[in-house]
Amino acid sequence: MPYPLIMFLFCILVSVPADVSHAQTDVSALFKKQCAACHGMDGSGDTELGRSLKPFPARDLRPTILSLTEIRRVLKQGSPKTGMHGRESQLSAAQIDAIAVYVRKLPYQSNVQRGKLTYMNKCARCHGSDGRGVAEVGAPDLLVSEMSDEGMAEVIRNGHRGTIMRGMKRELGNAAIADIITWLRLQRYGLED
Repeated sequence: MPYPLIMFLFCILVSVPADVSHAQTDVSALFKKQCAACHGMDGSGDTELGRSLKPFPARDLRPTILSLTEIRRVLKQGSPKTGMHGRESQLSAAQIDAIAVYVRKLPYQSNVQRGKLTYMNKCARCHGSDGRGVAEVGAPDLLVSEMSDEGMAEVIRNGHRGTIMRGMKRELGNAAIADIITWLRLQRYGLED
């Protein structure tokens, strides 16, 4: 193999890791600039500014119950009647995509006991204390639901049109919703009583 071709290939291989880590640093800096004041660098929403937002504090971004599509939409358009304003005029489509992917990778550990307690307080009346549903009100058995975690979170947040299931996004944050879903998944497999 000719020496110039070997050097060319070597330069490509050596530059890839640097570009990847540089891109990650850029996304982290972008998240810090655009999101961290309210959501914190960890995405928890536990900042002084985040807690002070009216009418609702900043959402916890860490649970992976938010789809990339939803994160992109909120970044672009904001969230009506909250402190979250759209960033479409400030960020490129590539930057919005990068932040959305970054958010999906923020670590979160569900609190199963809190999920069970929240479920019992908010959901058990219609879905039963075991998640199997109450036929008299037409509530489905959540343990056999084929809905994804993201889909279930969407229904918990926004309700289910044509049913008595109302949206609870004003009452439950992302962490509480993720905790409920984790508890339900463990119930399904008999791993939590």
